[in-house]
Amino acid sequence: MLKSMLSKLAGVKRSLPNIYVTESKTVIRMTWVVGRLNTPTMDFYFRSRPTMFAGFNAVDVNELVDISHPFWTSLDDRVILVRDVPVTLLRKLKCGHSRRHIIWFIDDDIPAVVDDMTLPIAYRKRLSSWFNQAYFILGEICNDIWVSTPYLAEKYSLPSHSILPPLQITGADALKIKCFYHGSASHTQEWDFVIKLIEKIQGQYESVWFELIGDHSLYKRIRHVPRVTVLHPMSWDNYQAHIASRKMDIGLAPLFCSPFNAARSHCKLLDIQRQGAIGIYSAGFPYSDKIKGMAAGIIAGDSLDSWLDAFERALHSDRKLIHANSVGVINNSVNESVL
Repeated sequence: MLKSMLSKLAGVKRSLPNIYVTESKTVIRMTWVVGRLNTPTMDFYFRSRPTMFAGFNAVDVNELVDISHPFWTSLDDRVILVRDVPVTLLRKLKCGHSRRHIIWFIDDDIPAVVDDMTLPIAYRKRLSSWFNQAYFILGEICNDIWVSTPYLAEKYSLPSHSILPPLQITGADALKIKCFYHGSASHTQEWDFVIKLIEKIQGQYESVWFELIGDHSLYKRIRHVPRVTVLHPMSWDNYQAHIASRKMDIGLAPLFCSPFNAARSHCKLLDIQRQGAIGIYSAGFPYSDKIKGMAAGIIAGDSLDSWLDAFERALHSDRKLIHANSVGVINNSVNESVL
């Protein structure tokens, strides 16, 4: 039955024998959902409903290069292949095929991609090339096909129980600590440091999210780090509208010793305060003594450990009080001006 389904999926007219699948009486104790983990598909369709699957275990395709992974010895478990898993992985499954429950899931009309001229050429080429290679292997190893919409089920004559609709992502509201660093291109030392710092922080705190502003080169440097958003540089007017549109929790303001940095003012203090956040500042930041003395922010040394300690203190501090104190530092700086 599956081969005939796949024949229809491919839009190729060929006669294939039906495969009549009988349900195994083996109790499924583990469900391996195999795909690329940090994707909308994995979150909307699988991580959103882990209790639906016995022994839910989402595994990234890259982890299965290791043949000692428990996946390869769990022959009675259910396997759900998500979208375009690598053909090399499909071939491994075929070579050692003795599994009873393998399902292919799609949330796009992958078989029809090749004929849709509205899609980018590179996207069409990649998916259609994968499908041509995977077509017969999927027919040999899979027991079923699941799809994301009634449209796909109707198009490919699949039963209604083959439809797996998206669900709201669980745990999304747990990301409560909103942090940011808005350094410019002139902060070369600071950017190198901040990227290392964020790597450490994001490895320790799952509830922290960071916003950065930078070009594509920054995105490439930081894209491996979870829960980090990189915004494209914007005009000053758009930036002011952006920071006035929301409230943040913690802003970073590292400032290392250099001739250029020696002349910088405390504008980062103003930006952080305007966003309702508290700041973590370098010891060399302007007004750092007053910031420390008035408990208007967290002061850190130049080492990663010092900043990690400062971040820990910021997480557990009274941020409303510190933010209020930062207004006092700003007002004092105005009183000291020549005007």
